[in-house]
Amino acid sequence: MKKQTTYYRITTLVFTFVVFGLLLHSSLSKDDRTSHESFIVDTYQKAYLEKGELNSKKPDKPDYAALHEYLTTLDPNTRNVPKERLLKSYQFTKAQALKSKLIKKDGKDDIHWENVPANIAGRVRKIVFDPSDATHKKIWAGSVTGGLWFNNDATDPASSWENASGFFENLAVGAIAFDPDNNDIMYVGTGESYTAVNIYRESSGKGTGIWKSTDHGETWQLIPSSTDFAYVNDILIRNEAGINVVYAAVVSGTYKGELQGSNTTNGLYRSIDGGQTWTQVLPNIIGDTTPYAPSDIEEIAGGKLLVGTMRNTDENGAGVILSSLDGINWTINDSFANDKFDPMNNIYPGRIKFAVAPSNSNRVYAVISGGFKFPSGFIRDSSSLCILLQSFDAGATWSEFAGPSPNLGWGRWGSLTWHAMALGVDANDENTIMLGGFNSFKLTGTDTADNTETTGLKWQSMSYWIPNQEFYPEFVHADHHTIMYRPGSSDEVFISTDGGVFYSNDITSSNVAEIGNLANVFPSFVEVNKGLNTVQYYTVGIHPNKGFNSYYGGTQDNGTLRYDGSPIDVNDMVSGGDGAFAFVDINEPNIVITSVYHNQYIVSRDAGATSEFVNALSGTFINAADYNSITNTLFANGMGLGGAITSTDNQHIDELLRIEIKGSEITSKFTPLNTGSTVPYSSIKVSPYDKTRTSTLFIGTQSGKLFKTTNAQSDTPSTIEIGSDLFPPANISSIDLGENEEEILVTFSNYGISSVWYTNDGGISWIEKESNLPDMPIRWGLFNPFNSDEVWLATEIGVWSTDDIKSEDVEWFPKNETLANVRTDMIAIRKSDAKIVAATHGRGMFEATLNTKETPIEPTPILEKETFIIYPNPTPNSFTINSTAKGAVTYQGEIYSVGGKIVGRFNYTSGEEINISISGYRPGIYLVNLEGNDGSQIITKMVKQ
Repeated sequence: MKKQTTYYRITTLVFTFVVFGLLLHSSLSKDDRTSHESFIVDTYQKAYLEKGELNSKKPDKPDYAALHEYLTTLDPNTRNVPKERLLKSYQFTKAQALKSKLIKKDGKDDIHWENVPANIAGRVRKIVFDPSDATHKKIWAGSVTGGLWFNNDATDPASSWENASGFFENLAVGAIAFDPDNNDIMYVGTGESYTAVNIYRESSGKGTGIWKSTDHGETWQLIPSSTDFAYVNDILIRNEAGINVVYAAVVSGTYKGELQGSNTTNGLYRSIDGGQTWTQVLPNIIGDTTPYAPSDIEEIAGGKLLVGTMRNTDENGAGVILSSLDGINWTINDSFANDKFDPMNNIYPGRIKFAVAPSNSNRVYAVISGGFKFPSGFIRDSSSLCILLQSFDAGATWSEFAGPSPNLGWGRWGSLTWHAMALGVDANDENTIMLGGFNSFKLTGTDTADNTETTGLKWQSMSYWIPNQEFYPEFVHADHHTIMYRPGSSDEVFISTDGGVFYSNDITSSNVAEIGNLANVFPSFVEVNKGLNTVQYYTVGIHPNKGFNSYYGGTQDNGTLRYDGSPIDVNDMVSGGDGAFAFVDINEPNIVITSVYHNQYIVSRDAGATSEFVNALSGTFINAADYNSITNTLFANGMGLGGAITSTDNQHIDELLRIEIKGSEITSKFTPLNTGSTVPYSSIKVSPYDKTRTSTLFIGTQSGKLFKTTNAQSDTPSTIEIGSDLFPPANISSIDLGENEEEILVTFSNYGISSVWYTNDGGISWIEKESNLPDMPIRWGLFNPFNSDEVWLATEIGVWSTDDIKSEDVEWFPKNETLANVRTDMIAIRKSDAKIVAATHGRGMFEATLNTKETPIEPTPILEKETFIIYPNPTPNSFTINSTAKGAVTYQGEIYSVGGKIVGRFNYTSGEEINISISGYRPGIYLVNLEGNDGSQIITKMVKQ
């Protein structure tokens, strides 16, 4: 009876979501498309960056990533990204997963995901020691898209991280705090404001408030009163007259002046009842009517609270230090904000970060970020405009001192201090600090430091963002967020970065002067990221051969990574920057293509041993592309607007980029498609059914238009529109073909719209297939190649599927039981063995095998490429193998009967011609299989007459 009641409750919930979705989507019309296209164009053009910015040697582009995410997920009605809807969608996901268990008891539809092992991590903004661990080895870490994690011994690189159970994986964790009187009580703040306020973007990690655990992280509950806290920068708990008071630093974010954050005002929120109720306690910004936006909270000597501020949505109130003894009445120190920065001359104060000496809480340090406004109108902070402060008297007075001098030759310590800025104090020596952002530096003897070049030249370089550089410090991933000395130690330091957590146990051994000094002694650093699988994947490309564990994935700030069966680590980064699409040639798997933002490609013909760079600078950030293995041709969106390129004269409006691999030559060309689209193409699908070698493409745009292009291999392709006026004015995120070119699946990645559409007549008529899917971005969709009735989706909350896309009453179910309820950007299915791989944006890659009784479909034979010629076919007595020499590849050949029995073997070397007799074989169909020593495989049918 209990199961029956649960079933009816879930069914009612499903119905409620369907009705809500229909009402939500009905407000859009085809007339909105033109308006939305104008909005997209205007947004790109306003995001224009200074020439040369795109070519700067930075490991990632968080601003471009943000713009891309904003435009591809915003609700077209409101033009913001309503991530607050995700919590309801997450709750529905859990209910629908339970329903799946109740109605599919035989388990035949179960899929068993396994996390692809990795010892490399994505962005970790916050790390803290567990106060219940007397050894100070256990650390908690907050990932901005991968949730909450802990490691019982972070000093040991072999110790694995574990994901905190019962915590919504999609949350961006930016603050972690323990109750000082009861370490079983933990608070976690969500949301990543630093990337929402300072540049033109919606944050990649908007939060849902504060989560609380009363059993040391075993279980978690969202505090209901905090659900309007979209960005929680910091949390502090302290005892005040016998009451444990919770303070939360809460701010909002903007996108081009549009509020994208809390429904509450900025401020420091104080709770005396464990978070049940809150009171905002900060004063208003001087000369304004709104409170300061807090970036950091610290408690120092005498029970004094220090609060540092950041720019609010109006660019006001940054760089101010507030202090209070009771948490209610505040002293305002805005002298540095006023005296050291000058907005009238384009120099703006930014956020403040504090560090308190563990050995003396009177000793406090602060760094105030500073930036200047680009012609685009957005402020960009950099270390060259930051100021460093120190206090010997618990913040009563402050003095300025110099940061690392550029004359040391190591470069800037922080290139994106709005995003990445860290400060830590030696656990034993109050006069030794470490500073980080892009790279990290150490300064000893700060008690004598001043604001002169003499002090600037005393800084020692501790780490560098490029690995394996001779005479350089050890590699630590760029973009530092926390620097934390292990309690009681001057040697042991942890740094959290955009590439996870790094650890050193010999900091004091360093003796570093200027760059190139052969006497320099650098500390060691090691990654402690085992199992901290928080890599943010955008794409995945898999090796086509059965059982071959080789996957490539483009990631945020970790380049393109290759999995080869062993846990992924930094040495598996085959190309750097922000990785985009990756392709492995279906017929010649030794051809591998990876990419970097804006159409920059790395082509290898020998499975990565050597490569060639193709710089076709154009397009969007994670630029739409697909690869034709038959013709060795890559097709990509060429259109870039405003900030997507370095010159408004090079935008390639309505143009397709075509890159052809012709033997040892690689050519690239932009070709007009004449679609009339004024916005970039957002999805490209090469038809696998085109056997003419002329390439048929299906192309979608960021405003919801869909086209079919034939003869794309030429300079004069033909294009027709096959989409529907019913399509939402939104971003087409993927296109897939079913049993033929008439059967097409199209997905959209925006909130607030119908996200899944289907046709079986080539686009003459379209059917909406959103059905019971909750309101969330759908980022990728695929037909099951073994059963085209079945469709799989990569969504903002994991992987979903339906077993009958053709049904009038499609029902979708999550397939996340052993995966994660986390943003998933792409899925790929391998035809040779039914392997499915999911690329998540925060929890790494997952793999599974589809449940199918069908015979696996082998990769398309290389014969169609005409690099191999096998003739005659059919044949009465023998056949000949000939090939165009591409290198000395040795093949082992086998001939199989239709029943699977090996009836012949031979050896073959590429470039040669051999004749193989089959005169003694019975008439019928045979399979000829060649496996090369370079990992390639060639399979074809042979008919014996």
